Amino acid sequence: MDEPIIKTGFIDLDRIIGGLYPGELMVIGAPPSMGKTSFLAALIRNITWKHGTKGLLFSLVKPIDNFRKYLVSSISGLPIFIISHHSEKLSEEEFEIYKMYSFEVDNLPMFIDDTPEKNINDICESARKKVCEDGVEIIYIDNSEFIYTDSGYAAIDVIFCEVMIKLKQLAKELNVPIVTTRCVGRTVEPDPPLLSLFSLKGIENIDVILLFTEQRIKYELLSPHIETLKIKKNCFGETGEIKVRYFLDTVCFDNLESAPEYKLPEEQKSLSSYH
Repeated sequence: MDEPIIKTGFIDLDRIIGGLYPGELMVIGAPPSMGKTSFLAALIRNITWKHGTKGLLFSLVKPIDNFRKYLVSSISGLPIFIISHHSEKLSEEEFEIYKMYSFEVDNLPMFIDDTPEKNINDICESARKKVCEDGVEIIYIDNSEFIYTDSGYAAIDVIFCEVMIKLKQLAKELNVPIVTTRCVGRTVEPDPPLLSLFSLKGIENIDVILLFTEQRIKYELLSPHIETLKIKKNCFGETGEIKVRYFLDTVCFDNLESAPEYKLPEEQKSLSSYH
């Protein structure tokens, strides 16, 4: 029996790539501070929170508490800055919402390893254990730039090639999709992220490449803001562009017709009483 395809929850993206296939390696690339982690958090929201798909996250950049705040903001619609730095400014209702969704994030069917700068062999060993013993169905990595190898201080392209080869082999061996973020350029025009990524050896091991292509000047943005992402490689079909909505206050992404709207349903209020 074929393993099910995991939908990303982004309508335009699923329409083009079909979803995440067992054994697939997907790279989400962008210049610094363009939203790679936020987009990965949105995928976790859509896949693991909404549908209970058991996941394993290697957070190689952000400590576990920081990444959880991204998830709470993405799920609840509460501003990330307030959650992270000024939680005392939340209203009584917002604080109840914050507690409720923090509880849900803490109880997600997802294992999180926030060891910084992890060796690729350790990642493979941990992933094998979690898939075989705990039934993990999808692996998330933020950010593959911080994976090192036994090659020591080798050139970037050598390390990239080895990491991508091993991640692809791991995805096929475990028969689960692996989604990883990566910084691929310092600017976005005319298309340096694409050039910098495709100039690296090992690119053939990546099945789907999704790139942020628009420069974002935060103080000029209205929230919400429509952004265009490009599917630059798709081994399963067509390439093309997708449009998503970006919310500046929550630094999260969603479908064009969706908006993160925090509510406290009557039937869920009891969840917030765990504190």
